[in-house]
Amino acid sequence: MLVLLAGAGAAAARAQDDRPPGPDSYRTVDVLPEAIHKVPARCPAPATEAGAGGTVIVQVLVGRDGLVKDGRVVRSVPLLDGAALEAARGWVFKPAESDGRPVAVWVAIPFTIHCGTGGGNGAPEPGPAGEDPREAFVQEIIALQAAGVRVPSAADSVRRLDIIRDARALETEPNLPAEARIHFDRGRHAQDACACRDSSLRAVAEFTRALDEAPWWGQPHRRLAEALLLLDRREEAVVCLALYLAAEPDAPDREKVERRIAGLGKVPHRQH
Repeated sequence: MLVLLAGAGAAAARAQDDRPPGPDSYRTVDVLPEAIHKVPARCPAPATEAGAGGTVIVQVLVGRDGLVKDGRVVRSVPLLDGAALEAARGWVFKPAESDGRPVAVWVAIPFTIHCGTGGGNGAPEPGPAGEDPREAFVQEIIALQAAGVRVPSAADSVRRLDIIRDARALETEPNLPAEARIHFDRGRHAQDACACRDSSLRAVAEFTRALDEAPWWGQPHRRLAEALLLLDRREEAVVCLALYLAAEPDAPDREKVERRIAGLGKVPHRQH
């Protein structure tokens, strides 16, 4: 993922590497962080007795060593927040990198926990995201959709990349929702009709809706990038091209897309 602060010099980038970013700050990143050890959230006794359940989203600061340095709950389920935060602190990541050096970044982790009643043993039922790959995949999509329909950007690129990786890791490929196909076809027709502003705006809207339904699908990313470039929205276009390559690593036009990304340059990456 080619993502950098626009106009930041090497000295500024090095200074930034040495201090933790704020949760809403921009960070210079060339390589996105990747979770290599996940700890599931366990049901605390009060939540088990109450039969509590839901999705807690925890935002964590991943240090240069890949360990979690700080965390906060950004989507709460009161009886489950503590368990989710405790689990998140045990995650380990392959750290993000900038200019070949590890850097600290914030990422978001969704935990879905369903607690049984009467047991009091804190066992999840049927289990939190992180234990079942397909359940984790679904919950990551739910967390992305909770932010509303929007064009992929550096701000949510980490989550979108996680969804793509998890989709490729599943034993069976996820089915494309019918709505995603409908929006993709509408966008393609708008884009093919005219290389003009109005058609490009319609195409952006339709491809964005397709990716809201199926954020792991490669082709809408490729098409969306071209529409964005016609609108001179280069930063978002680069993100979409990078996500396209992640979704389709064997794409026949891979070298062409890589050259396109290199020619467009590096763009800001806003942390979750």
